[in-house]
Amino acid sequence: MQIEEIVEEWLAHDPDPNTRFALKRLLDAHDLNTLRALFAGRLSFGTAGLRAEVGPGPLRMNCLVVRQTTAGLAQYLAKTVPDAEKRGIVVGCDARIDSTRFASEAVAILLEHGFIVHHFQTPMPTPVLAFAVRDLGASAGIVITASHNPSTDNGIKVYWGDGAQVIPPHDTGIAYAITAGAQLAAPSLNRAQQATHIRYDEDSVVERAYIATILGKTHTTHVQPSIAYSPLHGVGGRIAQLVLQRAGFSQVHVVASQIKPNGRFPGIPYPNPEYPEAFHEVVTLADQVGADLALANDPDADRLAVGVRDDDGNLRVLTGNQIGVLLADYVLGGHTNHCAVGTTIVSSRMLSRMAEHEGADYFETLTGFKWLAAHAAILEKSETRWLFAYEEALGYGLHSEIRDKDGISALLAFAQLTARCMENSTSPWKRLGELYLLYGMHITTQITMRLERSGGEIMQELRTRTGTSDFPLLYDYRNAIKGLPTTDLLEFCAGDTRILIRPSGTEPILKCYAERVVPLASDDFWFTAYAEYEIQLKQTVQAFMSKLVHVSA
Repeated sequence: MQIEEIVEEWLAHDPDPNTRFALKRLLDAHDLNTLRALFAGRLSFGTAGLRAEVGPGPLRMNCLVVRQTTAGLAQYLAKTVPDAEKRGIVVGCDARIDSTRFASEAVAILLEHGFIVHHFQTPMPTPVLAFAVRDLGASAGIVITASHNPSTDNGIKVYWGDGAQVIPPHDTGIAYAITAGAQLAAPSLNRAQQATHIRYDEDSVVERAYIATILGKTHTTHVQPSIAYSPLHGVGGRIAQLVLQRAGFSQVHVVASQIKPNGRFPGIPYPNPEYPEAFHEVVTLADQVGADLALANDPDADRLAVGVRDDDGNLRVLTGNQIGVLLADYVLGGHTNHCAVGTTIVSSRMLSRMAEHEGADYFETLTGFKWLAAHAAILEKSETRWLFAYEEALGYGLHSEIRDKDGISALLAFAQLTARCMENSTSPWKRLGELYLLYGMHITTQITMRLERSGGEIMQELRTRTGTSDFPLLYDYRNAIKGLPTTDLLEFCAGDTRILIRPSGTEPILKCYAERVVPLASDDFWFTAYAEYEIQLKQTVQAFMSKLVHVSA
């Protein structure tokens, strides 16, 4: 079939006049190269859903892709889950430009397939939807979000009935169903038919239950830190402020220009709090008001970035691993009997040492919080309680009832641990030094490389070269390693240093994670030593990669 015929067939089903117009312009201009690029395949259903730039065709996010994806999910659920239609599906969205429209398309398709739909019409944090799936007993959940991606992107994240993102074999089954039924006519239900199948959370019942779950572990403190906060133009601001207020934290200063949801993310081209430019405004505010903490959620509020004061009063932005071990230290105190904590294979090994010292069980999973959340279901069948899990990419889980990373509950927990430190005349910064003194200084760094060619091609080169004489290949996770599912990840190791490399599942980049463990003789001025070792570690990774394959930094 010629590219013009393929495009015309797509146009026959595309319900959006904007994407139809864009494709017709390309057809009229006979721009076949661009059309071939847009129709060179389909978005693959991975990382529990889809994520891409908004635009026309099967390789972009648009109304027809949302319809086809939702139809595939509905068909798979109907065949796989008893009473799936009656249990219903929860649908929510973030505040991106197209999110509300895409959510409405998903709702229409689900109603067409006979599902009861629990529709949250107001943009909401992703962890609230994850909680809602379990709270409402739904068969699945859909949230329209691209998390921390640029404003040009959007996506679909899918949750199974256990409230966790879908994992094998369901992700493969859904992907097959999407491809098998790719062509789809417009929904035909009338308003009367829709009214009998749709449920709205107009009284915020689920939101109140979510907040009650988070506040259930609140500890009363007599000292409270001053907090600077930003939701980065996302959907977490209102609930985060409400949670902090109800927990007794009254000294909360918000970045006024970033508190309201705005899918264009003005002033933040890449709204990921892992990047300094996204975290800049809240750090500036913290210095202006003299806040003890700088806290920021990403746009869908499932991640948390933290800045704390060092011994000299300077604000220091913590890494995801540092936040993770501080939160773990906080929750492990007095709760180690029959409890488990876990992290991913690319995160710091420090948590395993902490768990062993505290007498808690430890588990390790593949990259991605969906695997950590899935372990909660495994532990439910035993007498061991899922206490805490984190991934180095600023994702933290503190409640087994919420089966995804949750930036709002993590925000509250970090405020509480800071208050506890202040009661004991110390600080998170000093406590981190004490932990490094006890367990060894775990220096971690991550280097992201933009790809000029296929990530799979580069990974294959790395496999054939099996490392260097300094850093031989230790594990190829395409094989069955440590009892984990296979994945495209390589681990190289030399002495107390390891380097792990994987392609991103959502962006055209290669991610390199490195860690070196160094004994610490004194926790005084620990950061000076940490900074020096971190520079050395980055240089080691860069030298290692330059010997193996050329990529653009």
